[in-house]
Amino acid sequence: MKQKTVLKIYARKAICKIIMSNIFIHITDDVGAELQKFFKREFKQDSFNKIGEGRKPFAAEIVREELICGGISGYTQGVNGYIGKLIISSQEQGAGLGKKAIRTAEEICRSRGATKIWVDTLSYQAPSFYEALGYERVNRVDGFYEDHDRLFYCKDLSIKDKPLEHKED
Repeated sequence: MKQKTVLKIYARKAICKIIMSNIFIHITDDVGAELQKFFKREFKQDSFNKIGEGRKPFAAEIVREELICGGISGYTQGVNGYIGKLIISSQEQGAGLGKKAIRTAEEICRSRGATKIWVDTLSYQAPSFYEALGYERVNRVDGFYEDHDRLFYCKDLSIKDKPLEHKED
């Protein structure tokens, strides 16, 4: 006999689905510490089994007069690099710092043996910036966030870049 799916509301924000007689799915608005530990443990093991080493994070701060005015972070895993965040303060945008941050991330990834680097962005977040730096759009999800598309880019790190133009402050 097939078990009915039952939904129960707990503490206004959690839902519990009974999917089998002894298995439940709890749906909440945040990832608790135990689930984070589970994800980390299982992801590391699965990744190790399939591609060897796990994620190696990197980050670089851009500092002017002892204040952070930008930064980039991401990770490498196997032969791939990934840029997760690139943020330049609005006062510093247009000064070439974003390009220098991208090139720094690319060099970190190359030094760790990555042959490709990936980044995704939303359509309002200057996709032409990545294209000008040699990133090729490999996928697009239309309407990902309201009226904005999610764009996925990749760059072959074996291709030598042209030097960046130096901008004075």
